[in-house]
Amino acid sequence: MLIGSRTLVRELYTLRGQGQGPSRFHFGFGDAEAADILRIEWPDGTVSEAEQVPGRRFVRVEHPNRSE
Repeated sequence: MLIGSRTLVRELYTLRGQGQGPSRFHFGFGDAEAADILRIEWPDGTVSEAEQVPGRRFVRVEHPNRSE
């Protein structure tokens, strides 16, 4: 995630099992109202990007090839 000149990185290593809740990240934006770029690099190499992602809310991101 890019906010101004700051780059924020989080990595998720999860074992999905019975009773385990959904995977979530929390990013603090400080004084910024939005993230300039949100970039997700999925384990299979797929990349998802979004620009001007607003703060102070939950944003759900799913893999672009996710089958229901």
